[in-house]
Amino acid sequence: MDSRTTIEEVKELIAQFMKERELNPGSRDLAVSISLKASELLEHFQWSEKGDGDALEIKRALADVMIYCLEFATLNNIDISEAIHEKMLQNEKKYPKAESYNK
Repeated sequence: MDSRTTIEEVKELIAQFMKERELNPGSRDLAVSISLKASELLEHFQWSEKGDGDALEIKRALADVMIYCLEFATLNNIDISEAIHEKMLQNEKKYPKAESYNK
């Protein structure tokens, strides 16, 4: 579905869910939730390189992180695509191709 669904469509799906439930978290609430859910995702890899949970649990933990990130972006008027493109340009300068980072 990634190839058929836009970020905007996903953001609209999240917004509809939030509206129907009258949920209005603030930026701080969402930032805390992002951190907590990212920790839950990391917990699956605490003692294993490949992940110690079943794939469905890992998938759901990642989805939680993404949902909160998209909601945070919406609340703060951040264009995700623009932010990612800008960050990748910054990364290209910081980490030139000629250097090896897999030492």
